[in-house]
Amino acid sequence: MEQLDTQVIPFEAVYNFRDMGGYKTRDGRIVKKGLFYRSAALGKMTSADKERFEMLGIKTIFDYRDNKEAQHNPNPVFSHARYIQIPFL
Repeated sequence: MEQLDTQVIPFEAVYNFRDMGGYKTRDGRIVKKGLFYRSAALGKMTSADKERFEMLGIKTIFDYRDNKEAQHNPNPVFSHARYIQIPFL
């Protein structure tokens, strides 16, 4: 897939938080901005980070860490977002 214009969204303590909109799909369409995000661990969020995250309107969080890693650095709870853990390995 070709990257067109990925936008890094600045957070105080969450690294590499990006809007994945702008990627071109195999069939030529482009991923819509403001729909799909990716980031490093959310567990270190500051209060300001949590406010910014809530403003994005994210409804589902997929966590690819294993149980041990997720327990060591748990994600914050957002009442409007569903949390789904699917360990990568």
